[in-house]
Amino acid sequence: MKDIDFLPIRYREHSAQRRARVWRALMFCCLACFVGVVALAQLAMRRPIERQLAEIVAQYPAAVVAAARADQLQKDLAEIEQFAALYTYLRHPWPVTQLLATLTEPLPDSIVLTEVTLDRKPNQNAAAPPPSQPSTPAATAAEAAKRDLERLRSSQDAVLPSMHITGLTTDPSNLHGYVSRLAPSQLFKSARIESLEAVTSDAGVAGSRFELRLQLRPAFGQPDGPQESLLESTQSLAAATAESTES
Repeated sequence: MKDIDFLPIRYREHSAQRRARVWRALMFCCLACFVGVVALAQLAMRRPIERQLAEIVAQYPAAVVAAARADQLQKDLAEIEQFAALYTYLRHPWPVTQLLATLTEPLPDSIVLTEVTLDRKPNQNAAAPPPSQPSTPAATAAEAAKRDLERLRSSQDAVLPSMHITGLTTDPSNLHGYVSRLAPSQLFKSARIESLEAVTSDAGVAGSRFELRLQLRPAFGQPDGPQESLLESTQSLAAATAESTES
């Protein structure tokens, strides 16, 4: 049986409007709750960020001071390195006393040195020095040290120092052993006998007159020179010499 609605149309319209208002109110409440939850979440996230920002802002002046100090230390270090490089290079020639001590320490009794000469010959394989620039006053002491070092390198690195030695020996075999002990060492790169001739002294003692040529190693501050301290260089070279002798 079909139901018959006897209510006027306006009553049905009012009922539909009431339901619509209820739904709108529910939707508004849900939206308001959502906005409130989002606002609370943002507030909860913002507070730790604000605390971190406050800590960063408080540390910013100290960071600026530390950065300025680090920059100044870098500049000071660069200047010190320029002076250290110049100071090292000024001391780069091997001391003559050390050269003589190295020559005489393994010297057998059968060998007598009569003359020792230090020669400085141009290195044909060295790169050509850069063209000289017009002299201008240096702005700082570090720039002056750098300029002086470049001038020293252009004049000294192209020189091969060597030692020419003459002497007498009564036992040529000891001479060969003496030369083999001189190089390689921390001071000499190579050592060779240039001449060996028999002679007889006025007393009638037979012997030999010899000439030696010793090539010096590059010293501290020079290209291919030792990078470690002299003690470490001596120890490593002694170990290498011992290994070559054993082999």
